[in-house]
Order: sequence, then structure tokens, then C-alpha cells
Amino acid sequence: TNGGDGASWQVIDDGKAVVASSSDMDENAGSADIQFVLYSSNGGMLNYRVRTSTTAPNDDFAILFSNADKKVSEAIFGENLGYESRSLVVPRGKAVVTLRHRKNPGRLSGALLSSLGELGTTEGRTWLDDLSFSV
Repeated sequence: TNGGDGASWQVIDDGKAVVASSSDMDENAGSADIQFVLYSSNGGMLNYRVRTSTTAPNDDFAILFSNADKKVSEAIFGENLGYESRSLVVPRGKAVVTLRHRKNPGRLSGALLSSLGELGTTEGRTWLDDLSFSV
């Protein structure tokens, strides 16, 4: 499902990939989520390809597994020239997985972000492709 703070992922490349953009979010902070539930008696691997064009602390891409503290399992920022293949271990049982493009994840003030200088050449976007779960 799409969600987060009002922004959504857009389907691109004839349905082969999705992209989220910081420019689609509130001026100060926000997120775009894809969330789903996995059930597995032994756990498994979440496999995906990701490309980011983000600059910390302005924006990033994170994967969260549900538990009491919404633990971030992985956070990525930087400029990728192409897609990178990645995998994460998914715990056994019920796992609520959230794929999240985040704008200003630390909720820093606009004045502080401005004092850090220009964003550089990044686009403030995350692309996802080839998402799968294997046991």
C-alpha cells in the first residue's frame, strides 16, 4: 500500500518499477511508504534492487520491520548510477515490512538544513525494482 505522510510511490517503466520523490512531500518533512506483511515459520530473505539519488540529512531510503520501536533495518542515501541488488534477513513469524523514502528523517529545522549548504546534484528520489521474498 502507499502511505506515509501523504506522498505516494509512482509506478514507472510499464509497471516494472516504482519511484518516490521528496518534492512530492510537505516542505519540511515527510515520507512515502510501501507496506506489506510477510508470514514465515522460518524467516527468509527480502531481495530487491534499489537506486537512490538522495543526500543525508535531507532525504534517504529506509526499510523498517515492525516491532515495538519500528526498527530501521537499513537506510541508504547517496547517488547510485544504476540499480544495486540488496538482501535483508526477515525474522520468522509475522513481519510488517515498510519500504520508506524519507524527507528530512531527523525532522531538522529548515534553518539548520539551510545552514548545511546546497543539496548538491541529487534528485531526492528513490527507485525500487525486483522485490521478492525467498525462504
